[in-house]
Amino acid sequence: MIHGDRVLARAARRRLAVLGYERVHLHTADGRKGWAEHAPFHAILSTAATLAVPARWIEQLATEGRLLAPIGRPGEFQVLTRFVERPDGQLVAKLLPVRFVPLRE
Repeated sequence: MIHGDRVLARAARRRLAVLGYERVHLHTADGRKGWAEHAPFHAILSTAATLAVPARWIEQLATEGRLLAPIGRPGEFQVLTRFVERPDGQLVAKLLPVRFVPLRE
């Protein structure tokens, strides 16, 4: 974990406390790996663009779980894409053009 990540997490924790949010758990790690200890998830939201959805995110979705992520190159328009994990396969919908910061490698 990068030092700046810890600083941001501390600042977020303080800000959430000031705003009165008590039941929030902050987890700072490599987001590309997901959070296997708490899977399966009913929803995953990526706030950073990636060329392709990390396989671990898909693996950690519950049946009928939804994943929303901007897909595309950094510095260009990406496509906000919704993935739904179904028993009969994955449903993918391209929603709209967006611009997000890149997912850090």
